[in-house]
Amino acid sequence: MPFHFYWFCCVARFWNSLLKSNNALLSRIAHRKESWTFEVLSALCGTLGAKVHTSAIMSCSKINMSDFELLLREQTIKEWGGLDQIHPHDTHVSGRDCMMLLPPIHAPQSPHAFC
Repeated sequence: MPFHFYWFCCVARFWNSLLKSNNALLSRIAHRKESWTFEVLSALCGTLGAKVHTSAIMSCSKINMSDFELLLREQTIKEWGGLDQIHPHDTHVSGRDCMMLLPPIHAPQSPHAFC
C-alpha cells in the first residue's frame, strides 16, 4: 500500500485517541477547530467518503476505522490499478514524473469550506 494509506490511518487513529484522552492539553487540541485539523481535513477532501470522515472530525466524533480503511483501500486500488500495466524499463520516467500521473489534490482555501 502507498504511503498515504498508512498516513491517513495513523492520523485517524491519533484523532480517535485524542478524543479518548484524559489529558487536558490533548483534549484542547482535539476540540480546537482551526488547528492541525485544517491540513487533515484538506487532505481528506480527495478521498472516498470524505464527507463522513470530515464531518466526524468537525463534530469531534470518532472515525469508524473499519469503514475508513476499507474506503482508503478501494481508492488506492482505483488510483494505482492502471499503473500495473506500466513497466519501469519501458517508461523511462523518473519517480517525480510518476507523481504527475496521479490525480491532483485540491485543498480548500477556507478552513470552513471542506469538500
